[in-house]
Amino acid sequence: MNARTGELLVSVIIPAFNAERTLAETLASALAQTWRNLEVIVVDDGSTDATAEIADGFARQDARVVVLRQANRGVSAARNAAIARARGEWLAPLDADDLWHPTKIERQVAVAVAAPEPPGLVYCWFRRIDSASNVLQSAQPWCIRGFSLHRMTFRNFVGTGSTPLFRRCAVIEAGGYDEDQLVGEDFWLQLAVASRHPVDFAPAYLVGYRRTPGSLSSKVDAMFDSWWRQHRKTRQEYPQLSRQALKCGKAFRCVSYAELKAYQKAYLAAARIAALAIWTDPARSLTDLSCRVSRLFTRRMRVLPRAAPSAHFLSLPVDSLPGPDRRAFQPLVRVLGWLDRRRFARFEALDRVHSERLHS
Repeated sequence: MNARTGELLVSVIIPAFNAERTLAETLASALAQTWRNLEVIVVDDGSTDATAEIADGFARQDARVVVLRQANRGVSAARNAAIARARGEWLAPLDADDLWHPTKIERQVAVAVAAPEPPGLVYCWFRRIDSASNVLQSAQPWCIRGFSLHRMTFRNFVGTGSTPLFRRCAVIEAGGYDEDQLVGEDFWLQLAVASRHPVDFAPAYLVGYRRTPGSLSSKVDAMFDSWWRQHRKTRQEYPQLSRQALKCGKAFRCVSYAELKAYQKAYLAAARIAALAIWTDPARSLTDLSCRVSRLFTRRMRVLPRAAPSAHFLSLPVDSLPGPDRRAFQPLVRVLGWLDRRRFARFEALDRVHSERLHS
């Protein structure tokens, strides 16, 4: 690590609303980072539980912790308040119920400073965890770098709001988080940054993304409605996007939401959303739906090896990749992989054209 790298200040921004059950563990994971040059800004977004007291307790013990308070205005407004207060050249958002591996920031900073062109964001891989921080599933390890607007429109390979390390100037240029978006605001900021800057990644599982029955990510209807409204505006906001990327992204999201509605036993709503996906992108949607239906009936999850069914997130090696997906019929999985490779190759070519226009 050179002197310049060691001097980089990273601002961790944590919006917290009634997060007393998880905030202490989340803050501990942020303060345990091997990258010591941090400031940790907690925004108490009008909590009515012990969130403020927990944050204040950490602030008394560690001078790097700053606590802000505001009336309840939502996660985007809380994050923007932290950004306005932040002094770091890099911003690292962290949801109040997620966890970081101790080397997350250090690995991402190393990637950022070594990149041939300064990235707008550096992402990493994540694992889904339960209320006890045990691993439920390891997300797909995407390896995408460079200008990636079209590929990100197709698939949200960054994954969660706690994954990216943002260059501050790129976030300011993008206008920060959209406070009109009640959910999904993290993806739209990532897309805005990717429309102007390259992205890069640290190849390791460094984030524990918590999924609990009461979490915002379980509110499928709100997520789908928010995504749909923003999707309709995307064409106007990003005229450089190809219509094919928008259609493929729309179909993929619809298949995902259809599966979630099926798990909620809202089968009629699931069928309607699935029909929209098939209409938009028939070949891929039918194949994807077939794979998802097969695992819905078998009720198998792509988890880590059975030898460690309840492994805590922090106890697992960060480079431990998920095993083969046996939830669906293997021929369908191979067809789906082939279709996705074709789409990614097409969108990668469009991203290169986009890059050339930005540099011209």
